[in-house]
Amino acid sequence: MAPKVAAYSSAQINDLVSEGAALGTFEADKVSEVIYGALKDVFAKHSATKFGLRLIYKPSSTAFPNPNEKEAVAEQKDAAPELVLKDGDRLIRAGNVALVADISTLSQETLDQIVPVAWGFNADGSIFPFEFTISADSEKDKLTSADLAFIADAQAIVAGKPYSSILGLSLAAYQPVGVKSTIGAVSFTLPFEFVDLFGGDTRHETAWGFVDGELQVQGLVCSSRGAQSYGNIYNAPGGQIFVNNYYPGGGFYYPRC
Repeated sequence: MAPKVAAYSSAQINDLVSEGAALGTFEADKVSEVIYGALKDVFAKHSATKFGLRLIYKPSSTAFPNPNEKEAVAEQKDAAPELVLKDGDRLIRAGNVALVADISTLSQETLDQIVPVAWGFNADGSIFPFEFTISADSEKDKLTSADLAFIADAQAIVAGKPYSSILGLSLAAYQPVGVKSTIGAVSFTLPFEFVDLFGGDTRHETAWGFVDGELQVQGLVCSSRGAQSYGNIYNAPGGQIFVNNYYPGGGFYYPRC
């Protein structure tokens, strides 16, 4: 049965887990085995090159770096403000950049061009829109019956699993490829060639695309573990995960936690 597409809800996005918690669940439940096994088979069955697979989590906001601070101070506890979406807010993607924007201020002409491009799985079998874009062809970007059949098969693999809430599907045309970082409430994705800018001791897979009959990595974030690491501190199984961000011209920065 084709899944129902639920109405968008900012409250539902606010209830998603943090990025670090999603990474922790991914590790603890060995989700990569499912991705490169049963989910890869579903992509192959449907030749689903139109879609990508990704982790989904609550959009985050990091503190802007202080250019006068040469080193991060681990003992400082001033947390960056939590990002809470309002009813009119949407996570909007434009190329390799995504930001939370209040679309209620936009013209009707622009609103008619805004379409969902990423969806998460609900426990009741429906899917919910998570990320949006301004589409040049909104009709082309709508989900077809064949798309929904593929989504239903993918959802059947993860249904009832503890990691079902951290996996989602996106239109491959709008899924950026590379290493993600966040400044303020804006995330951006740099080509993989820039991965060494981020340092850290772990590179986490966060997005995949179906290419040449296989699911291939299309997204990474870099992290470190330990009190002296740079990045956002999140509680996660196996220890705290620090997602490293890079500030152009300023190197790494540490959103005080």
